[in-house]
Amino acid sequence: MSDVSNIPKLRTPVWVYLLLLALTAFLLLAFAALIKDIIIQYKGRLEVATITEVPFNCKWKYDNTIKVKVDGREYPYSITRTECTTGKYQVGQQLKVRRHAVFNKVIRADDRPDYMLAIYFAWLVAFFFIIRYSWRWYQKVRRY
Repeated sequence: MSDVSNIPKLRTPVWVYLLLLALTAFLLLAFAALIKDIIIQYKGRLEVATITEVPFNCKWKYDNTIKVKVDGREYPYSITRTECTTGKYQVGQQLKVRRHAVFNKVIRADDRPDYMLAIYFAWLVAFFFIIRYSWRWYQKVRRY
């Protein structure tokens, strides 16, 4: 029989690793969509789109989208609730968008998703330090 008494005990509980794994998976999914937008921002071409459909009712909780046509293909285009209620966009109106040939998505010509990536990274660093401080505080409290 083997002696298991000399195996060191795990200092960090398993639930902490599972929580960090779930958080990492969530952040990777959020970053994937954001990275796609950044690629469209820098590598996409500036094109003129024609609005083909506007929503009848403006929604509170969900994104309001209009449909725009670029080079014979229709794309969803997110608009704010204020833009929807004021009727800023009309069918047949033209607007500038950025489009990448590989992705099936258009973004506003003046969108800056790279700023959002910086905000995500700052939030992630702050969250890491909060978790680290909380864990050390928990270890101190548990010892006494």
